[in-house]
Amino acid sequence: MLNSLGPGNLVKAIEFLARAALEGKAPSTGRDYLKENAARRKWIQNNGLPLNETSTLIYLASRSKLVGGGSLAKIVAAFKMSNVEMSKVGCQLAADVIRATRRKEVQTRQQPKAVSWSELQVVAGTKSNDEKGERDTLILLLSHQALPRAEEAAKLKWSDVTQNAPLIETRSRQRLATTRIFEGRGQGTWEMAI
Repeated sequence: MLNSLGPGNLVKAIEFLARAALEGKAPSTGRDYLKENAARRKWIQNNGLPLNETSTLIYLASRSKLVGGGSLAKIVAAFKMSNVEMSKVGCQLAADVIRATRRKEVQTRQQPKAVSWSELQVVAGTKSNDEKGERDTLILLLSHQALPRAEEAAKLKWSDVTQNAPLIETRSRQRLATTRIFEGRGQGTWEMAI
């Protein structure tokens, strides 16, 4: 069968198979993998290590101090693309390094500081009483409670706001306004208890 391909076609078939793993990826992914593999090879050579799976795992461990779990996963995926596969032990160690790094990221991630309603009232009280100051106050309060889209919040006017019993209703002029209670984003009306 190999003889029936002819020498030129056999070389083309082998070249195609060699490129298939890279060409099967999105162009940006392929470029990222090539860059990752080049960086990995350079680090391994600079440290005088052999170009093998063990050196890749050492590289992965050293990079885990500098980058996040997503970048480590990309390093492993790039290695798997350029090499046939990792051993079971190598896969397990790589997965453990990635998992440990992601767990560390979650534990050290700081939650954004929530602004309290009383702090917002202080800020709202410092705004001037002109039209722009009133609009800024309205945007501030609605952004905290109703979470409108930024472009909608910027175009709000006092005429868009009505009070019905304990609720404030805000109508968006960009989308169809509805009066459904608690429908939230995507319906054109936000309502919040005051």
